[in-house]
Amino acid sequence: MKLIVTNDSSIEGDLTTVVMPVYEFVEFKNQPFIMTGGFDELIIDAVPEIPAGYISNLTTIMKVKPRFKMSDLNLSIIRIITEIIPRDTAIIRYNWVKDKAVVIELIKGYVKEFEWTDVKED
Repeated sequence: MKLIVTNDSSIEGDLTTVVMPVYEFVEFKNQPFIMTGGFDELIIDAVPEIPAGYISNLTTIMKVKPRFKMSDLNLSIIRIITEIIPRDTAIIRYNWVKDKAVVIELIKGYVKEFEWTDVKED
């Protein structure tokens, strides 16, 4: 099963997909459902409303894929990516300050390596 966390109301769920708005995802009362709902995959909008530390707990029980546009790359998206891939946190943050082009290339590599199909280039 797949969980999609998005503010995009045009995305609809089906028998194997649950769509949840960001405001519901961050509510504490929904965490038991998210953690034990049998989801294999989480596709999540990379938005500032997602609290720090929320996603890192989920990476141990399901595949997490961010959803964003490369042209919108900002510190909130970087924070979410580093929660999904903690091994590269220092490299990503250092290069975000020094040379954003390096970070963009790293993210393009993650898109291919982890099959982040919801990352759009424009």
